[in-house]
Amino acid sequence: MIAENALEDPKFQPKGTILVSERPLVVAQSITDLVGGTPALRLHCMFPNHYVIAKLEFLNPLLSVKDRPALQKVKNIASKNLLSPGGLIIVPTSGNFGLSVATYGRLFGYRVIAVMASDTSSAKQDLLRRVCGEVVIYTCLRLINDLYRAYHRNERCNAAK
Repeated sequence: MIAENALEDPKFQPKGTILVSERPLVVAQSITDLVGGTPALRLHCMFPNHYVIAKLEFLNPLLSVKDRPALQKVKNIASKNLLSPGGLIIVPTSGNFGLSVATYGRLFGYRVIAVMASDTSSAKQDLLRRVCGEVVIYTCLRLINDLYRAYHRNERCNAAK
């Protein structure tokens, strides 16, 4: 058993691990604590004559640049009391943003339904079903009819395809 304060001791190394950094290990209390604050990397080898920086957003918990805005939307809903606990968030999505909203929404105690186009990959649909529990699939015709033939600029509904 590891002593409670052992991880705070910079000299502590559990068996079988290698200390790879002199920086202290920061242990997050929630997945939301890990969103944002992603590192930046200078790409001097690829662009030696220019100062090019890449923000490594794929190091967010859900591997996406969409984590930050999704978490902010859910936090806004909670802080402004726009929904009661157990309230419903409906998110139109084709993938990463919906996954982020679903994950953070569930953490804040909301139900989430993802609405996806029928041509979204089955892998994305299955993943969102696992996170949300509910996924509504629509076809372009059904969407247009449901909206009372309202105009909706949607590249997925382009008849010229």
